[in-house]
Amino acid sequence: MKFGGSSVASADRMKEVTELILSFPKKNNVIVLSAMGKTTNKVIVALVYILRTVDELGLDRSLIKDHLDKLEQLLNGIAVLKELTPRVRNYIVSFGECTSTRIFVAYLNKIGTKACQYDVFDIEATYLAVAKRVHGDWIRDPMIPIVTVGKVWKYVDGVLTCDPNIYSGAEPVPYLTFNRIESQQ
Repeated sequence: MKFGGSSVASADRMKEVTELILSFPKKNNVIVLSAMGKTTNKVIVALVYILRTVDELGLDRSLIKDHLDKLEQLLNGIAVLKELTPRVRNYIVSFGECTSTRIFVAYLNKIGTKACQYDVFDIEATYLAVAKRVHGDWIRDPMIPIVTVGKVWKYVDGVLTCDPNIYSGAEPVPYLTFNRIESQQ
């Protein structure tokens, strides 16, 4: 039996398919499932969108090839291990941000604005490189540090003093330094 993506697009649909399979008298059925509701199409659309953006900016596609190869290796590893830990999930989620920063930095350099990208994958090196820029080299060498920081919650405008869902007196932080971030941890 073969079931398409819409047949397994949600828990409810999977339950319906399960009932259908169990209703057949034959017990040794072979079941073939597609990816959950448009999953494959969404991945392809995302990759096409990334490549189109690179092309429209007049950049070389090779700038993201190694990055996408790493993602492919990671996904293959998950398939082999059949395990997705929170750490690996967060690593996968960060690929979108890291891809956009690679493209953005390449474009800035192409138009003559000196910039470099620091990967969140190497957080210690990222912090040291950015801290060095912020504390003095910025004025002598206007390299623009671009850092990825992972998931951003978008239900608030900017960085607030606390969670507005917990305390209604949350206020925007007008200026944020590395020292202030460190003191909050």
